[in-house]
Formats: sequence, C-alpha cells, structure tokens
Amino acid sequence: MALIIYKRNDNLLVVRGAGTISPYGVISYFNQDTTVEVTLTSGEALVAGERWPMALIYIPGSQGDFQGDLRDTLQLPTSGVLTAKLVVDNGIGQHAELRGEVTIQERHF
Repeated sequence: MALIIYKRNDNLLVVRGAGTISPYGVISYFNQDTTVEVTLTSGEALVAGERWPMALIYIPGSQGDFQGDLRDTLQLPTSGVLTAKLVVDNGIGQHAELRGEVTIQERHF
C-alpha cells in the first residue's frame, strides 16, 4: 500500500481494488457488506484531529473501492512518513490487517 497525502490539499482517502484472489487467480472484490477502517499514526502516537479508526465507505458500482474524508482538523506534520493501518472484515471469516507508509508532502503550484 503506497499513499501520498498532500498537506492542506487532500481530504479524500481512497483504497482501491480491495478483495480476495482464489487459488485459480479469480478476483472477488469486496462490496458494501465489507467493513474497512483506517488508522494513521506517527511513530506510536495517533495522528491528532481525527477519530481513529476511521470508517471507509464502499463506492457503489466500483471494484472494491472504499473512501473516507479526513477532517480539516487533522494535524499532519509538514513532511515525513506516517503509518496507515488498514483493517478489512467482510463478515464471512475473512479478516485482514495491513500496514503501509503514508508520505506527507506539500503541494506547490
């Protein structure tokens, strides 16, 4: 999972193509019956300004895409790397916890 958040620019956090792959290579994308939550941390501390974990909502008609709006009060560092913990549960015995880096950047126009 690779993600960039542009400070003072992005409020949308999107996970694309969440699903499972069968032993035969068939992809089954998750849908509205799946719970997806994300938590952002800096070191061991939760990033202030948001309630964690934050639920991501299924995008209707997509192939396993989920999104959530980060609050404007989110206190991001000027630059650096955060950790995103993604928890996925489709309610039928499939549960996953993934961790990845989130890079914080300033966008200059």
